[in-house]
Amino acid sequence: MVEQTATPAESAIGLERAAELVELLLSAWTDGKPARRQQTLDACCVPDVSYINPLSAVEGTPSVSELLGAIQAQYPGLTPVRVTELDLHHGYARFGWELRNGAGTVALVGTDIVEWTADGSLIESIITFFGPLQPRVATYSYP
Repeated sequence: MVEQTATPAESAIGLERAAELVELLLSAWTDGKPARRQQTLDACCVPDVSYINPLSAVEGTPSVSELLGAIQAQYPGLTPVRVTELDLHHGYARFGWELRNGAGTVALVGTDIVEWTADGSLIESIITFFGPLQPRVATYSYP
């Protein structure tokens, strides 16, 4: 039998703090003022945070802020909304999100995976996947 114990980061982060950090991260996506967006990222991420999505990869809160500003300029009025619960384990979390316009129409869906610092206080990395997960075409049986 395998003994299950929480890792230090898992214990330190807690669901409430994890949700708070993720909401801060998402709010940075909609802030059109670069200085405030940078402050928001500084409040939820380590200075050298990495952010990777299918189209880009950047490091550091200034680069993430710049990328978010470019996305806002290209797709004005879209707001990210977390649409799933946070799934936490071993210093990581995943959640589903939608980018919606002012009328609530969904423009893009995706999944983010975030990694916490060892003490669970900030976000260390963000990996974004665009689009819904595709169902398997074939299924397999194992004896």
